[in-house]
Amino acid sequence: MKQANMPFQGEFIKAGEEIFRRMNKNDTPQKAYMTMLNTADVIDEFPALLDFATSSDMLKIAGNYLQCIPVLTEISFYISEPVEDDASGSQLFHIDLEDTRVVRLIVPIEDITSEQGPFSFIPENATTSVIKKLKYGSLKSTYRVKDEDIYNVIGKEHLVVGTCQKGDLLFADTSRCFHYGSRGQTKPRKLCMLNYHSDIPENFYQTFGIGDRLKKYIKPTDSELRKMVLDYSYYIVK
Repeated sequence: MKQANMPFQGEFIKAGEEIFRRMNKNDTPQKAYMTMLNTADVIDEFPALLDFATSSDMLKIAGNYLQCIPVLTEISFYISEPVEDDASGSQLFHIDLEDTRVVRLIVPIEDITSEQGPFSFIPENATTSVIKKLKYGSLKSTYRVKDEDIYNVIGKEHLVVGTCQKGDLLFADTSRCFHYGSRGQTKPRKLCMLNYHSDIPENFYQTFGIGDRLKKYIKPTDSELRKMVLDYSYYIVK
């Protein structure tokens, strides 16, 4: 779903614009088509990142969907550049497997049109049909799935292309929907990705985000809710 006008959203986008200015000068791609900056080490400089991610409005959306207090596991900024190679990696259909439910939030720092290779996904009902037919997730299945295998089960009309404007917020559950991004680009794409997971500690050992590196930003004056959102070890029985 799309949402806008959340607390600290304007400050968050301004911080993202500054982060991208630095990325263009200093970073090298981790993939041919994507450069990622994990922001856990720059939060002191950009407090709006956590203020936005832990606002009560944001946590209400994530918590209502996850049916628990959400744990923030990623705030990362991505630049995707056009490449001439065939689609590979996250440019192919896949489902994220680190949890049974995930709230992924995409924040465009610039408008994302079809020319920027937008995040695209198959809704949950249609995804479920594909999972059953392909036995996705079994030992014999592959993690990345070719387009033709998806569209042999469902029609292409099920694909939702997540074009969005600067100021939009795009929420998705990437653990329940086949999805891909950064494909077919002719122009660069700039966005931030935030992930919220459930409060089951064992799920976090499989994540690729910032995990428990956020707990160092907890202040004694923070609410118990903010502490729980930023530190998944809060839930581990000592």
